[in-house]
Amino acid sequence: MFTDDVEQIKYFVERLAKRSAIELLSTGKVSADTMEDMTCLGDDYFVDCVRQATIIATQLNEEVQKAEKTVQQDDVVPKNMM
Repeated sequence: MFTDDVEQIKYFVERLAKRSAIELLSTGKVSADTMEDMTCLGDDYFVDCVRQATIIATQLNEEVQKAEKTVQQDDVVPKNMM
């Protein structure tokens, strides 16, 4: 699947960065399990993963906010029906 170790590490950096970003947006923090996985990457790759996670979280947050602004009153379920 991977041609070398660097390619494999980059794959995991991208994967963990995306998972971290989703966790940040959905729970407000990165889970202990994800953080532990990130620390296994080594110092340099850990920092890169945190950077990428921050960028992805920012982009996703902007997209969510844009989508929320497009919600019409008719799209919302009335509270009495929840």
